[in-house]
Amino acid sequence: MDLAKRNNIQIDINGLERELGVPIVPVNPRKNKGIAELKKAIALVHENIYQLPARDFIDSSTLAETAVARVKTVVNGISNYGAIHYLINHENFSLSDTDQEAIENIEVENKFNPTKTQAEEIMLRYGRIKQVMHQTVVESDPLKNIFFRKARQYIVAPFLGLCNFIPGFIFAFQSIFSFAQYPMSAIEWGFGQVTGWLGNILPAGWLTNLFLNGFVAGLSGILIFVPQIMILLD
Repeated sequence: MDLAKRNNIQIDINGLERELGVPIVPVNPRKNKGIAELKKAIALVHENIYQLPARDFIDSSTLAETAVARVKTVVNGISNYGAIHYLINHENFSLSDTDQEAIENIEVENKFNPTKTQAEEIMLRYGRIKQVMHQTVVESDPLKNIFFRKARQYIVAPFLGLCNFIPGFIFAFQSIFSFAQYPMSAIEWGFGQVTGWLGNILPAGWLTNLFLNGFVAGLSGILIFVPQIMILLD
């Protein structure tokens, strides 16, 4: 939900809940938002207080109407979608020999093609998903998002991606040395001034020498590379 908000994508939660037939809870785990509501929704479903509608996401009966109707007479209490899966995978289910034979006969009599039916079911499901997305998700500027998606495809394409990566890598590598030299010189000059000032006011001795040539010089050696690291990470 935080990514959707960042990209100006509006999601109709109630509409999505209605179309999918299940409770929808928007959450943002990083900010701990919606977690309590999610737990409550899980409890309501577990305790059967929230009754899920008895309908399929897609009309699976259209894939093999006669075969689905007959399977539902063999296996009681299953949905149209469940009947399709019995037709496709009944050999892997714990059924009696009589039920296995009955479903096998239904397949043969109706010339049921598992591979073709699975492909049709996938297309039907994606068509339904597209419909739900159009009804419940609004993008602020779809053309802008399409442009960035297309641009990203070209940028990360195998050949073009390599062509884009090489000059980008050279530019980044050169920037580390060219642009970072100015803040690095400033840091080096600043620590030089501080070391000289401290050398004049601190008493001579091994403790002062350890502090200036150990701690201060070591800190300078670390901070002087910060500009290069920042450019590299950016």
